[in-house]
Amino acid sequence: MSLAVASVASGDVDHSYCGQQPQLDALTLTAFIARVLCRDPRSAAAWASVEAQSAAIGLAKAAYYPQLGVSAAIGRIDETANYGNASEQNASLHGATNDQALSLSWILYDFGLRKAQLARERARLQAALAMREDGAQTVLSEAIAAYFDALQAARVLAAEREAEAIAQHSLSVAEGKLAVGVASEADCLQARTALARAAVGRITAEGASTRTLGMLAVMMGLPPDAEIAIFASGDDSEDAPQLGDLAGRLIERAVQSHPRVGAALAQLQAARSGLDAAKSSGLPQLSMSALGERSDNPADRALIEQTIHSSSIGLQLNVPLFDGFTRQYRIKEARAALERSTAELRGVEREVTREIWQRYVAVKNGVQDVQAAQALLDIARQSYQLAAGRYQNGVGNIVEMLMAQSGLAEARNHQESAISQLRSARLQLAVSIGQTAEIGRLDVHTDTAPAAAAVGGREDRALAATPHGGVPRISTIEPQPVPGGQGPRALTLKGANFAEGAVVNLRNETEGRSYAARIPIVFGSDNLWLWAPIGCAAKWSAQVQNADGQLSNPYTFEVVGGC
Repeated sequence: MSLAVASVASGDVDHSYCGQQPQLDALTLTAFIARVLCRDPRSAAAWASVEAQSAAIGLAKAAYYPQLGVSAAIGRIDETANYGNASEQNASLHGATNDQALSLSWILYDFGLRKAQLARERARLQAALAMREDGAQTVLSEAIAAYFDALQAARVLAAEREAEAIAQHSLSVAEGKLAVGVASEADCLQARTALARAAVGRITAEGASTRTLGMLAVMMGLPPDAEIAIFASGDDSEDAPQLGDLAGRLIERAVQSHPRVGAALAQLQAARSGLDAAKSSGLPQLSMSALGERSDNPADRALIEQTIHSSSIGLQLNVPLFDGFTRQYRIKEARAALERSTAELRGVEREVTREIWQRYVAVKNGVQDVQAAQALLDIARQSYQLAAGRYQNGVGNIVEMLMAQSGLAEARNHQESAISQLRSARLQLAVSIGQTAEIGRLDVHTDTAPAAAAVGGREDRALAATPHGGVPRISTIEPQPVPGGQGPRALTLKGANFAEGAVVNLRNETEGRSYAARIPIVFGSDNLWLWAPIGCAAKWSAQVQNADGQLSNPYTFEVVGGC
């Protein structure tokens, strides 16, 4: 397998979509993650932020267009003029008045103010998109942690049940020896105490398992008492990989491609554009204005019925002379915002670096911990078998056997915890770097594929991700058709010859718009799983590009419904 996270691709993605019920009796990691991303309110909020910023770009573009307005007024006029001794000059007007006007105003040149404002809003949109991506990664990390907490709790419960069965066996041996007079009542009491202690451990493990499964249900938007069974992979016998200087490359890759860093860079660009806009705000503006007007019986004219038509067109130059130092303060504010964005970018880079390093060390140490836990379990199992055999044959004592029994239970619990923590750490690292090619080098190789079983006895198949040569090929995309709607959608691309480092190019054929290459969350030589910003109903195409530049066939698929 190219990387540990590829094992999640064995889930049935058809059950993971927002409008469908996941398969709770065999809940896979992919189905759980997809369901959580669909239900998490932060995803909807991030999508709303993107939509709001798209509207802000529209507002910035509106400044380039002319402003056209129309006005109309109607009224009644009753007016009489008496001139005293010159009664022949007396006049009166009784009738309706109405006015209609059409006005046009168009800014022709503003020394880069509109351009800077538009650039600022576009940068903010890129920041909103990156924050949406980072939000999805945060939800993804939380979902992985919760899933493996539940998986670890289930495996610890199985170990505690095994320990209780061993304690019951030890008690049976002590009671059998007591029945034939070769053991004391004290031996039976110690064995019963060990059995009671094992029962307490089993009850505690049952509570932890129930609690973690309830958390999974709540994260999926289900009642906490929903019946859930998750896949629990079998034991791993793994060799430590040669990590070398991989950490440096991982950190460098993360700093370049992490959405949180991308959002900080976009905010920095927005701050620069904001400074340009502040500098341009106090510069002259050249505008064109036009006016067309028609008035019937205007009240401020002579007392006779008349209709007046007027029109005008011209250029207007506005030159600010003094604005109470408003422009200077705006520039000062914009420079401070730029300095703040620069500092925030450095902080985000350090935060991402620290996060990658911690998760990298967790994977490196996790592999060693799994090896040590397996060796400890083998020794503890042999020690218990020896002590139990010695006691049953009358050579050893009950204390020796019970100590070996306790050591076996602790070793088994540690092994289960180490395996779950390692798998979680690998996926967390893959999420942090946004890549699967480099993390694939952390994967371990075994001569035989480990068995996999679900809690409850179901079988699970891990997809092999051994690279194959040749041109990549897409044979199908699931689901068919893809359900539309707000937020990203999970896609599974099936085919052949997908190589490490492959990306997926998406294009909205209906709108004629191409999107930045998407990095698969899960990689396999014949299976890619990724989140894509599908949106509303449209015709789309996908094309896989391997790291060596080879392109697959474009595969067209339909998005239906939504929005």
